[in-house]
Amino acid sequence: MKIKKFLNLTFYSIFLVWNVTFLGAVYFWILPTIGWSLIEDTFSGLIPGQFLITFIGIVAIPTIFTIIGGWLFRKQPLQLFRLFYGVEAPLFLLCLLRFFVLRELTQASTLILATIFISIIAFALEMLYGYANRNKLVSWLQMFAHSLMLLTGLYVGVLLLFYAVPVSVMLVREFFSFYWLQGIISELTYAPGYVFTLLLSLFVLALTTSLFVFMPSVLASLYVHSGQRILRIFANQYGHQRTFQGIIGVITAWMILFVSFQKQPQVVAFQMLDLPVRNESDLL
Repeated sequence: MKIKKFLNLTFYSIFLVWNVTFLGAVYFWILPTIGWSLIEDTFSGLIPGQFLITFIGIVAIPTIFTIIGGWLFRKQPLQLFRLFYGVEAPLFLLCLLRFFVLRELTQASTLILATIFISIIAFALEMLYGYANRNKLVSWLQMFAHSLMLLTGLYVGVLLLFYAVPVSVMLVREFFSFYWLQGIISELTYAPGYVFTLLLSLFVLALTTSLFVFMPSVLASLYVHSGQRILRIFANQYGHQRTFQGIIGVITAWMILFVSFQKQPQVVAFQMLDLPVRNESDLL
């Protein structure tokens, strides 16, 4: 009983502390600092509109999911935990990657992002509505989506694990070096007015780091478990052979698309350079 209460308190804390902190950071720091200038530059044509859409996602995701969690799952701490790590955090991370890292998307990266997005939506719908056993079309769509979810859970989990483990080791080492404490003391001495901003930044950084470190294993576990659950129910309803054929078909189609999208424009350019010159006008 005590373990259950402790876990419930942990789930509540993860959801509430993260959302409250990032809501404060978004509305009192990010939005006033770069939000309005980003909107002005977008409407003036200096910045593509897709970055404004991504920025709106960064602002809206914590807001929307705080409302959803408080409205639907305030008495269900495990569901809050699943909502956060299975839907909110991946969506937020996708927006951050799109805004700061993936400035130009290739066909292959677009396919990967679309697959992750489909998996997130499928997980959210499964949380809200469960398995659609009375609707044949929706149940087949769920089977396709959750087949991708299994692939996504394993892929993202393994991919992020390569980054999370070295980063966690580095952060633990840096924490016990206490260089960050020297920075706080220096700010207290020379710029006491910025202490609150510094402490808030450190707190947000600590939360983001913990999210990044624990997310690979949690995300993989949630998606694999959800995918297995839906596929197991689907197999009981429509048969294991159809389920296996559907999974193989989805994964095969995805792999074909992924391989076909791997053709880089540089390769095409070099192939064109290898073509013989037919006339002098081709040299111009």
